[in-house]
Amino acid sequence: GGLPLAVVVLGGILSTKHHFSEWEFVYLHIKFYLGRGERIGQREGEIQRILALSYYDLPYQLKPCFLYLGIYPEDHDIRTDSLYQIWMAEGMVSKEDQIEGESMMDVAERYLGEFVKRCMVQVKLKEEPGYRKFESCRLHDLMRDLCLAKGRDENFLKVNDNLDVIESTSSASRSDRLVISLSSVEIPKYVPHKKKTIRHVRSLTFCIRDPPYYDRLARTRFSNFRKLRVLNIERLRPYSVD
Repeated sequence: GGLPLAVVVLGGILSTKHHFSEWEFVYLHIKFYLGRGERIGQREGEIQRILALSYYDLPYQLKPCFLYLGIYPEDHDIRTDSLYQIWMAEGMVSKEDQIEGESMMDVAERYLGEFVKRCMVQVKLKEEPGYRKFESCRLHDLMRDLCLAKGRDENFLKVNDNLDVIESTSSASRSDRLVISLSSVEIPKYVPHKKKTIRHVRSLTFCIRDPPYYDRLARTRFSNFRKLRVLNIERLRPYSVD
């Protein structure tokens, strides 16, 4: 029911605290989150609140980086080099966090390392030691649910596989970041035989579940995304990091 994950995540939060007063602060906040609003008898409700505490405890500059992990499907191994580049393109990696001699990629890897220390992501280390420590990462399903829920609450991210649904939403509920998940059956809908106008989107991610149909997506009218600054096309063919 997610209880082992909650225990590990709570341990990750406490591992970043070094004084008794900080541990007491976490304890009081757990009581607050478990007691807030309607009392939920099911374990899943309490688990989600503990996981939410791990998000609220993050430094402010790490919160958007964590929420961005929600663009990837369940059980998907995320290539870290690509992830770092996307964070940088989105302006989420702060130059103010650079230590002398560090590149922006180094800062991004340090961000990911903070999520690892807090047990919020699962990682695979590189088999051979090198400049980069992490080969890939992934989210537990419940942590991904948290990403998507917080992304919706903060209008940070919208994940959908139907552009018509996105276009029909009110401007108040629209997010600047949009993820479209497509299969070989769905991809023809987005070839420009029918004009689409989603002018507010600044960051667009296409998750393609059938890589052979990649070329058909290339004919989509990206010009209709008038404010687009970041375009990310993820090919979701299963791969091994070995």
